[in-house]
Amino acid sequence: MRYTLKERIFSLRESYYIQDETGQNAFEVRGRLLSLRDALTLHDLKTGEEISIHEKMLSLRPVYTIERPNQPDVAVRKDFINILRDGFTIDLPGNQTDLRIQGDILDLSYTITRDGTTVAQSSKKWLSLRDSYIEDVAPGEDPVLIIACALIIDRMAHEGEEGRS
Repeated sequence: MRYTLKERIFSLRESYYIQDETGQNAFEVRGRLLSLRDALTLHDLKTGEEISIHEKMLSLRPVYTIERPNQPDVAVRKDFINILRDGFTIDLPGNQTDLRIQGDILDLSYTITRDGTTVAQSSKKWLSLRDSYIEDVAPGEDPVLIIACALIIDRMAHEGEEGRS
């Protein structure tokens, strides 16, 4: 399934929609205007599910937590040291195999893999007035988790911009 993420050009409160491959709004992303930590809410327009995404306050490297109703939390951690390129680990609960994110994070062109198998790919649209990129999610994968991870990668790629720390 393919999703298109387009941020609004001007917004006091971060709020935008993520569209599916048919052009229909599938998710709404809402940021908090005043917050001590970086936090977003992802609203699944199909199921009504509210997903909370927030940055862990005290950690040596950036760590974000994805909280979903009736499911264990998922942590997304930036690699401590990676000389060649940025990388992230998605720590899945229980016996599930963790996911890896690697690629050109600043250009939002990366791949998410599980044991070497591609789970999702992201690519930036270059001819656009606002940040816009495509998330291709492999069949059978959890699109909500992949979209939440894409939002986290976008936050980390733009760290320090627009008053973010």
